[in-house]
Amino acid sequence: RISGLNNIPLPEKLSASLSHAPVPDRERMQHAVADYLCGNGFFEIMSNSLTNGDYSDIAVQQNEVRMLNPLSAELNVMRTNMLFSGLEAVAYNINRKQEDLHLFEFGKTYLKTADKYEEVVHLALFSTGNTHAEHWQEKQQKTNFYFLKAFVENSLKRLGVDLGGLITLPLQQHPLFSDGIAYTAGSTSIMSLGKVKETHLKRFGVKQEVWHADVLWEEAIQLVAGNKT
Repeated sequence: RISGLNNIPLPEKLSASLSHAPVPDRERMQHAVADYLCGNGFFEIMSNSLTNGDYSDIAVQQNEVRMLNPLSAELNVMRTNMLFSGLEAVAYNINRKQEDLHLFEFGKTYLKTADKYEEVVHLALFSTGNTHAEHWQEKQQKTNFYFLKAFVENSLKRLGVDLGGLITLPLQQHPLFSDGIAYTAGSTSIMSLGKVKETHLKRFGVKQEVWHADVLWEEAIQLVAGNKT
């Protein structure tokens, strides 16, 4: 600026490198789903990947990733599912008179099998209370299975997932859900959706129904990558 911009010599040739973006672009797809959910009344949450080991089922405890030097007894393991950290957020809001909640979170779970550590990316959705705020022109309606199912399926459609190629199966004796369905592509699990068991709700002091959907994000991305249409 002191010498003058016009006095800066310009090179005769300019070189530039081409940027490479992965296909499909995971970050772009995550933003697309987040924008859709936020535009329809959902709020994004960010939970701690460290959680309380007492939450886990006995069958899962042997595969937990435990902290060697935990900061506290409440944060002594890496979470093995997205439900319990989500229920903490649900309980926190309900205790503060926010009973109509529609939440989602992109997060990871962690498991240890033999000497290997497994890190899995999830899209988790939670819905409880009424479907919408009280309005004089419309009656309030409790959230239900079909309410959450519609948002999950529309989220997958926005990614380009062909729902017609998925198989739906009823959930039987599931550790987290008392009732629900699972989506699979062949032998690969894509998503599970259902009503959270009352035993889990009581643990967090939640006295109203909570519907939860758990999408295996990387598996959903692979369906998009394999979709040639």
